Amino acid sequence: MGQVCCTSECGGLVDEVPRESHAAVPVASLVERRRGPSNCTLTPALSFNFPMKCLRVTTFMEFDVMPSYGQLLAKDLLVEPSDNEAVHFISHEWLSGNHPDPDSNQLRRMQSMFLEILEGRSEKLFSPDDWITFSKGASIGSQRSQLAAAESAQRCSDTITEDTFKQDIEEGLIWLDWSSIPQVLEVAEDRVEQTLKDQLAAIHSIGAYLDRSLYFWILAPKALHKDQMTLRDFSTYRTRAWCRLEEWANLLSSSSMMPLVVTEAPRHVSEHQGRNHHDLTLLHIAVLTSNQPMVRELLEGRCKGEPWLVDEMGHTAFQGVRGSVAIFQLFLETGDIGKEQIDGYNTFGAANIHISSEYGSTEMLRLLLTNDAAVDLPKRQGSAYAGRTALHCAALRSQFECCEILIRHGASVHARDAHGATVLHMAALEPTCLVGNQDPNAKMRTVRLLLEAKADPAVRNDAGHTASELLALASGHSAGDLWPALCTHEPLMHTN
Repeated sequence: MGQVCCTSECGGLVDEVPRESHAAVPVASLVERRRGPSNCTLTPALSFNFPMKCLRVTTFMEFDVMPSYGQLLAKDLLVEPSDNEAVHFISHEWLSGNHPDPDSNQLRRMQSMFLEILEGRSEKLFSPDDWITFSKGASIGSQRSQLAAAESAQRCSDTITEDTFKQDIEEGLIWLDWSSIPQVLEVAEDRVEQTLKDQLAAIHSIGAYLDRSLYFWILAPKALHKDQMTLRDFSTYRTRAWCRLEEWANLLSSSSMMPLVVTEAPRHVSEHQGRNHHDLTLLHIAVLTSNQPMVRELLEGRCKGEPWLVDEMGHTAFQGVRGSVAIFQLFLETGDIGKEQIDGYNTFGAANIHISSEYGSTEMLRLLLTNDAAVDLPKRQGSAYAGRTALHCAALRSQFECCEILIRHGASVHARDAHGATVLHMAALEPTCLVGNQDPNAKMRTVRLLLEAKADPAVRNDAGHTASELLALASGHSAGDLWPALCTHEPLMHTN
């Protein structure tokens, strides 16, 4: 017999599977929707690119093998949820290449979970604290914390009772990828193209499906992968990109449901009050989820001069600020953010100025520079891309507006990274910007800006290449006007 664990990161205690389950995403639930899809929706409903196809729980309970979309469609067993029907979104890891559950291990485990609840034996699946965490959307610790008032203001007034939980299963619907998304494996050749289009549309609708769901189940019992003959469980579930996508979609949905994890793994209570299994504090979580009111409240309750707590990777909450000028300002107002924090490196050897420049966060970049961020701070020696400055980062991603800001603040166009590359080498690395500013003119605007700032196209990197030669290697002289601009520009004399 397995168990159900609720995972919560908004409280002082965390009921979770073991620490060795390296979680890819936080599973906090700061806003819970309780009864019906529209009672507590705070944002307009997302639209479906492909209809939400579900099967009834009562139908699901009758199967011996997990049914596919095509099988259910042929038997007319797929339904679209009405406004008042509870949908159970089930996320799971596939156990073979051709069928997600070839030995029906997952199917039987999920059926047994539902059966226990339908027969009134929920107490076998939840500890008392787990039930409070799940039904109220908050852990015991969070109910005693300073955030209780703030969280309760965001939550819906309704909570889940054992009766409503049982009813939502008895009368509910299930969304499961194998059963709810068209599968190419089971269609004739002349239907493959359309099925692929439908499949992609359904994948693009996962966020909307989760927004419409009332429960989020993670089905991860121990089972053997049929093809690879390796053991799969909750820890391997969380290494799968598809599974992480569904977890992130749930986290970012307007309902943000408390996940119910079906696993044999024993419960784990964190030894750090107020921290989750990543050693993230409430402040870390509030920053990472851009929850400005919560950040404000936590910072207001902090004692001035108190050391900044770090997570398991050594990062402070301040280092998690990404693009939110308002949250950045809240940290500045504490009076405890100095140059050491402004220019602080993360585990990967990058500081906030590098990250803001790569992502084109112009407002954040201006704020950093206004607060004395080192304009030519190199990425930490020994790290990946060591020696790159913020201007290197902006040039690589064709963030010409960030380049402009940095140059106005005195950034050197002659700086070199650990491999002798200049900012022009960065601009030449990708003839078409794959990640960054996708404007078709952004690359050329960046190069012209750097050349006007007297960046020297004749400089060679440690491999002996100029920027134009590097571009030619990457594009075969097919980079439009970019190659001639780098190749024919008059070399400029300068001293380093």
